[in-house]
Amino acid sequence: MPHLHTLPAVLRTYAAKLMAVVVFSLIHALAPAAWAKEPIGEVIFVSQDAWKLEADHARVSLKTGDKIHIGDTLETAPDAQLHLKMIDDAFIALRPGARLHIRDYRAPTPAAPQAGIRLDVLHGSIRSITGHIGEGYKNHFRLNTPIAAIGIRGTDFSLQAKQDYVQAGVLSGAIVMAPFGEGCARDALGPCHGDNALLATASAQSYIELRAGAPRPTLIQGTPDNLLPSPEEERSRSRALPADAHHALTPGGASFTLVAALPQHALDSEQEAAAKQAESKRDDLLASQTSAPTQNAPAGHADTDRDGLDDAAEHLAGANALMADTDGDGLTDGQDPRPAHSDTYSTMQGDARLPPQQLAAFQLDRINIRRTTWGANPALIQEITLVRKDDTVSAPDSLLVERRQDQAGNVYWGSAASFGLLEEALRANPEQAALSPELREALLKAGVTQENASLSALQWLKYHRAAPTSATVVNSTQYLVASQGLERAQTPPINKDFSAFNLPYTLNLQDAYRINPDAGSDSLPVIDFQFKMNYPSQAFIATLTLLDPRPGHPNGRTEMEFRGAVNQSGMIFGGNDQGYLKGFFINEMRQIAFIFERHDTRGILGGTIIADQDAQHTDMQKIQPRMALYQTQADAPVLWGRWENFAQIHDIAELAPLLNADRELIAYNNTFALLRPNPGDDLNLPTQGTFSFEMAAHEAVIRHGQGLELAQVQNPMLKIHFDRRQFDTHLNLAAPSLTQPVAITASGPLAANGVFTSNPALSNSTVAGFVDQGAQNAGMLFERKLDDGAQATGVVHWQRH
Repeated sequence: MPHLHTLPAVLRTYAAKLMAVVVFSLIHALAPAAWAKEPIGEVIFVSQDAWKLEADHARVSLKTGDKIHIGDTLETAPDAQLHLKMIDDAFIALRPGARLHIRDYRAPTPAAPQAGIRLDVLHGSIRSITGHIGEGYKNHFRLNTPIAAIGIRGTDFSLQAKQDYVQAGVLSGAIVMAPFGEGCARDALGPCHGDNALLATASAQSYIELRAGAPRPTLIQGTPDNLLPSPEEERSRSRALPADAHHALTPGGASFTLVAALPQHALDSEQEAAAKQAESKRDDLLASQTSAPTQNAPAGHADTDRDGLDDAAEHLAGANALMADTDGDGLTDGQDPRPAHSDTYSTMQGDARLPPQQLAAFQLDRINIRRTTWGANPALIQEITLVRKDDTVSAPDSLLVERRQDQAGNVYWGSAASFGLLEEALRANPEQAALSPELREALLKAGVTQENASLSALQWLKYHRAAPTSATVVNSTQYLVASQGLERAQTPPINKDFSAFNLPYTLNLQDAYRINPDAGSDSLPVIDFQFKMNYPSQAFIATLTLLDPRPGHPNGRTEMEFRGAVNQSGMIFGGNDQGYLKGFFINEMRQIAFIFERHDTRGILGGTIIADQDAQHTDMQKIQPRMALYQTQADAPVLWGRWENFAQIHDIAELAPLLNADRELIAYNNTFALLRPNPGDDLNLPTQGTFSFEMAAHEAVIRHGQGLELAQVQNPMLKIHFDRRQFDTHLNLAAPSLTQPVAITASGPLAANGVFTSNPALSNSTVAGFVDQGAQNAGMLFERKLDDGAQATGVVHWQRH
């Protein structure tokens, strides 16, 4: 056998690597105790008291920079947090009152095929973000709780473990949860399989739960607060990323410009800032723990909303522990067999409360046809009658349900409550979803051809039979269904050559109304309508004028304007702080359909609109962009501006139309400009205490290159600590193109002039804002660059609690 140095260079390299692996594996296999002494992670953040437990159960306090080893058991105090960065760039967060045992943390090798990641959550809540080992060896990752095993699919998830239950929420990826038992051994690796295992994917609206003794986990709607990420975790997460990944979280860039002059402000060190923030959270926690317990509640079972169902049971049932009647059906949660699902439905005969067994007694019998003319084409109004077939239940003999459609059968709409009743009836007895002789005869008598009579009804019935709970868009009062599904938005040829052209749509069909809580519902015809769409920017403007003859309305009219965007799937979103619209394209984009809604002191104003593309005016009408303020009132305490249709801002000179002596420009980026009114006022800011603010209005977008889509703000929070001149904010942005909400998290200094800015070391986004006189209001502009190159940005008007 030749010596190593006589082999060709390529073979020498391969042999050397092989020898290194063999030696490494032998050392690993023969000296596990020595291997266990190698660090597998380190502490990157700790607040309050956190410990490592020794073999004799003695506690050793942990601090930033301490190393973590295989075999360690870690514990946090009831008001503490502990964040770890592992050797494979994984991130683990122990939340208050948690205990975690690290049984193993190695990549498997030929000499150690049973190596992997083995974590035991003994109790409490943790968050885990998979690193390189978990990503590369998913079948070698196992997290055990007292009653359940969890495997991963490349994941960011949080869990809460108790002796009698475990809950987990998935922020990205997926997990598999299963109870221990046959086919799921506690000492095995990877996810358990079989009928008792349940896969949970990323969702902001649901979580997975297993109760002791249950044969299988269940998926529950809602998200417990203890499963949501915290601002501290988001900051630590960015620090736990590998060095070459930090560019994805680098906020701001040249597109974000702070205009308001700021004096230099010396920041506390990161550890001091974190400690102060933890101290504030501890004070809040102590205050909540000392509040008076609910009267007449069993020990350990608080009934916060006093509805007869304790909070833990409400979480289990998917109900809201802060609302006595979660589903609003008139039955308190303690009396309601389905507390998270309304059993009250509005029909054309009034309200009806029907549990599932009563709904099963109804069948689809007939559709009564009324003919009317709206716009250019006639429409069919169909009143669906559900007739009871079983005399043994106590229920009405029949129910008349509202449902309407356009002439072509492309779109269906009606009241949201009626939609729920019809969906429940079809789900309870789906074989009844068939075309009856009465229905066909009624359609033919209405003048519809034999072919169209079958299509207009059968398309709808087939749609609902295939997807019995899926309205395409829905709001609090109405639903809208695309019978053929959504159409992907495509740029028309004229916009490809002339990007500034604005394509107009003209009114085809309208069904508008006002619901007054005291006086019922009134029809309000739309007498003027404009919808202008620019496809390259995916932005639109919609204006509606409705006939509203009641006293107090100028000229007997009500006018509304909505601005928004269209995503690539063809969904339309728009609105302001008074109302909104949402809909979709149909008929190869030659038509749009949307529902709109606005709430005011007089009730709810809403309706359905179908409009046709006006090809005759397409080649002549151009967009005339203008820079303007976009608030409901010009004298609002927080002002922001942008170009019409969200055209990009390229230079500060473009903001001139917004500026005058009564407005101060705080900051701007390529989409928004934030302004503070009355800049000469004496701010008279507090010098002590922490003030909390709630969101009063906002506008946010996700910009994908030249295109954009509207985004919604969820879970907003702003706190300003006037004693130490610092702010903390956190919110989530949701948009149709996002697989999960985007977290916006920032902290930083508050200057003497009331302007606050984010500190990059403590933030994953760039933020600038201000507080007004007496700190009654605050304005904030934020921006974050996303991994795919998109930009999440928006403006928030905050009001003090």
